[in-house]
This record gives sequence, C-alpha cells and structure tokens, in this order.
Amino acid sequence: MLKVLTSYLLAAMTTWMPVHEHARHETPEVTEARYEEIAQDVAQIALDPDEQPLFEGEDGRVKTALLLLAVAYHESGFRGSIDAGLCKPYECDHGRAFSMWQLHPEDGLIFDGDVFTFARNRSASWRVDHASEILDGSALVRDRKLAARVALHMLRYSMKHAHSLAIYTGEGGNGPKAKLRMETALSFIRQNPFPIDLSMAAAE
Repeated sequence: MLKVLTSYLLAAMTTWMPVHEHARHETPEVTEARYEEIAQDVAQIALDPDEQPLFEGEDGRVKTALLLLAVAYHESGFRGSIDAGLCKPYECDHGRAFSMWQLHPEDGLIFDGDVFTFARNRSASWRVDHASEILDGSALVRDRKLAARVALHMLRYSMKHAHSLAIYTGEGGNGPKAKLRMETALSFIRQNPFPIDLSMAAAE
C-alpha cells in the first residue's frame, strides 16, 4: 500500500506543480528525487495506524494524504528552498513560518493529548524541565515527516472545530484559501481514482 500510495501522491504533485517549474533553482533529477521523498513521507504519515484519518470511508487515508499534499502545494509550491528552510527575508511570513506546510511554532510546539499546542501555554518551569519535547522551526525543517504530522494534527483540529480548514488558513468561516486547498485534494481523487480497490484491500 505504501508504494502504491507514494506513486499516486507523486502523480498528484507533478500534476499540480510539474518538475520543470523548479528548473531555475534545481536540476530535474534533484526535484524528482525530492518529490519522491516528499510523497513517501506524506504517505507514511497518512497510513500510520496511530493517526486518525481526516476523512471517513475506505479511501479516508488516501484523501488525508492528498489533503496534506494540497496544503503543502498551496503553502509552498513544493519549493526546495522552503523545504530546506532557506526562505528569503520577505518569505515564509517574514521568517515566522517553517516547512512546506508553513507552520508557526512561535515559541515552540508541544504535543498535548491529540493536538500540538504552543509551549508558552505551560509554565516556565515546565518548559525548562521538558525542553527536549519542545519543537521549534528548525526541528520541523530537519524532519519532514514530523512537519507533516504536526500539519495533520492542525488540519484535524481545524476540521473538527470549524468544519473546514479555516482555522489552519486563518480565515473566518470556510474562506477561499480553505476551500481551494480542500478542492485541490478532492478534485484530484475524483478525476484520478485510486488504482487499488480499497474494499478488497481492507478485506485482505
């Protein structure tokens, strides 16, 4: 399943942002290898049995992976410089956002229950005692799967509490950014059905 989902996500990535679009900044070989890594990282997070998918149904994890990718696409264009944390001074919300998902760790993120939250919500003594658990922007850049997992939790929180991606995108209601990211993901699976019969796969 991982291999098939990775290939499927790679097809989505190259549809949304073809490899040649990065030609000014990296060779096609470098872009292709990076795309493969991104697709596999996202697939692994979406298929993680410890992570609840964002959608119900047999294709829930496929849609979850596509939405993670669609958000990364609209936030960063899959650019290698943003992926590597090498934003220009005026980019990435003037240096406050990290990873392809443009996450804002501010003073650090911690995992609390089923969501990532800001470390500033804990006492100063707690932050000292749990310093190794606090995630900063560099941690998100170093570990793409970690960034994807944080993004997944934040998307889940937004969908649960706003019934849309509006909290993630910083909009009221179901704003245009939220709608665009969701529609990008769901339109791809409508136009390109997943190549495995998931009902059969679940029965195996």
